[in-house]
Amino acid sequence: MKKRTGACCRIIAFSALLCLASLWQPALADTWLPNSATAVINIDEKLAKRLSLTQDFAEKISAKAAVHDLNILVVMTEEDNDLGTDRSRWAPELLHNTLWTKLQSSGFPEERALVLLYVRSKNSPQGSVAVRSGSYLHKLGVDRNLFASTTGPVIPTAKQLMQKDPQSCILNILANINNAISSKKAENPSGQISTAPAPVAENATPPQADSSAPNYGEILSLGAFFAMLAAAVYGLFKLFRMADPKPSNSRGARASALGGAAYSDSSSCGSNSSSCGGSSSSGSSCGSSDSGSSCGSSCGGGGSD
Repeated sequence: MKKRTGACCRIIAFSALLCLASLWQPALADTWLPNSATAVINIDEKLAKRLSLTQDFAEKISAKAAVHDLNILVVMTEEDNDLGTDRSRWAPELLHNTLWTKLQSSGFPEERALVLLYVRSKNSPQGSVAVRSGSYLHKLGVDRNLFASTTGPVIPTAKQLMQKDPQSCILNILANINNAISSKKAENPSGQISTAPAPVAENATPPQADSSAPNYGEILSLGAFFAMLAAAVYGLFKLFRMADPKPSNSRGARASALGGAAYSDSSSCGSNSSSCGGSSSSGSSCGSSDSGSSCGSSCGGGGSD
């Protein structure tokens, strides 16, 4: 009976330990991104509470799009635990690897597209911005090389304004891109546009040191998990000790087991009777090429403000 009870205790304790480990899922939450372009501007609810945007923001974006008949989409989101420590790569990699794919799957018109993604740190006003253009702008030369330039239409403005006034910064970036489009058209009044493929670049974003605040939420979560794990190990150890007590070494117990009369021995039984006791304790983007895209689109402008 005791053996069966001990086996059951082991199974229950081990199952509880596995469940505890499987429930802990730190650093797995994904940064919010829209699945489709339902409006010209899409904002993460968490970030919206931290920003002061005017009601005519979307209307102003649409006005910028009308200058060159572009399909502009602005996405503003807050960093979550899926992003790495290099803040300058947040927006370029999310835009290139995730957002652009979602938009294409949802039927977002690509040819005259211009997508701006802004990712702000959850612990500070610092962030990352990236811009990607569709095939029309790419053929004009308004592409990732221009967006990633330290003297281009994106990075200087982002560094100057994004932390203080994201709305004005985004509108100024769009105005700068419109001016760049006008310049490219003026350079080629005949309307002949290049059809050369986009150059392959390992990283069009200048590397920058990360200065974001520590992720205290993840640190606390990790500490709580190990505390719970230590408690579970201690409980498991106690269950094992309760389920499998050591057999008595007393001569009375041995004699009883052999069918003889039990007796006591002042020189041994008194001391051996304590052998069953005892106690125990334990403590215990542009970062990658998009030349494989069927539309020949480009992404750039990655950087941190």
